[in-house]
Amino acid sequence: MKNYDVIIVGAGVSGLTLAHYCAKAGQQVLVLEKTNRAGGCFHSHRFEGAADGFWIEMGAHACYNSYGDLIGVLEDNNLMGTITPRAKVPMKFYVGGKIESLMSQISLIEMAFSVPKMFSAKKEGTSVEDYYSTIIGKNNYKNAFGPMFDAVISQTAAGFPADSIFKKRPRNKSVLGNFTFSKGLSTVTDALAGRGGVALLTGQEVTEFSYDGSSFKVVANGETYESKYASLAVPPPAAAKLLQASFPDIASEVSKVRVGCVESVGFAIKKDKIAVSPFAFIIAINEAFYSIVSRDTVPHDDYRGFAFHFKPGQLNRQQKIEKITSVLGIKQEDMEQVVAKDDNCVPSLVLGHEKVLAAIDAKLAGKPLMMAGNFYSGVAIEDCVSRSKTECERVAAKK
Repeated sequence: MKNYDVIIVGAGVSGLTLAHYCAKAGQQVLVLEKTNRAGGCFHSHRFEGAADGFWIEMGAHACYNSYGDLIGVLEDNNLMGTITPRAKVPMKFYVGGKIESLMSQISLIEMAFSVPKMFSAKKEGTSVEDYYSTIIGKNNYKNAFGPMFDAVISQTAAGFPADSIFKKRPRNKSVLGNFTFSKGLSTVTDALAGRGGVALLTGQEVTEFSYDGSSFKVVANGETYESKYASLAVPPPAAAKLLQASFPDIASEVSKVRVGCVESVGFAIKKDKIAVSPFAFIIAINEAFYSIVSRDTVPHDDYRGFAFHFKPGQLNRQQKIEKITSVLGIKQEDMEQVVAKDDNCVPSLVLGHEKVLAAIDAKLAGKPLMMAGNFYSGVAIEDCVSRSKTECERVAAKK
């Protein structure tokens, strides 16, 4: 049996930032990841061969200077020097089989009559659809902003709590407002996975997660590990299953959180093979995909790259390829190194979610168990990092 101070199940941005905070507090940390790569939604796919050195984002795609806790992590790991600005290219819509400008779907007249209502409208206790329909107009929400919010979280956002998507945070004006990294967002999780005090094992199927009152026992791929503290930083269904043996009351609350997944397809293409002008995102309206995220925000001399985020279960692989070629006006044979990712999952929050969180935190009080992930503080990258920080401070860093 191998012993550590902390065992963390899940090597996404939540698990790895928690590992960072615990290691910074002097703990020896083991991180176990089910898949063969660390990073979770930080997934910068790096191409080989003729496109060697080129990358695209298959998950999250940008960071902001309002992400104070994330910036602190970057500073701790000497990553500030790798920050790269994102070029200012437009966001567009795909509607009726055509790529259209952002303003083409927005009624300025309706906006003018609706915006004053924002001074009296409240986000707390209202859904995304109810709140934003009030302050921008119902038709503007239906024709533009609804699909935009759907694209942000790659699922239907209408019933989401309005205060769970966009949060006002103080900005660090010494940092670029909107940035990435010279080798993509995976730069961050790569550094966290390799930092001192953290041991990472990928391809690990955890079959037991138990606590006997004094220590945790975690079994993965037939190997047993023991620790004083432990954390689950995995999607709610997986967390609820692992918690059932020793923490059934917490498992019951976590199981209430639903999850929505997206099927992503990415590829590189030589610049002379595509005529569509550069863009940051294309938001789809009434289509089988939510959005297209472009690498045009970090221009390359020879290549452009795109990630299509498809709605789950609607198209097979070939149908997705056909949709991609139709939307961008390209040939299938010009799509280089096509890559698919079907494990991008985001919590599907509903009104009243704060009560679930309060119940989880109440049951965690006084326990050496830390719970991290993208459904505690919110779905943004900063929400994940902040939750990891507070959980470490609550448990491991205080001991």
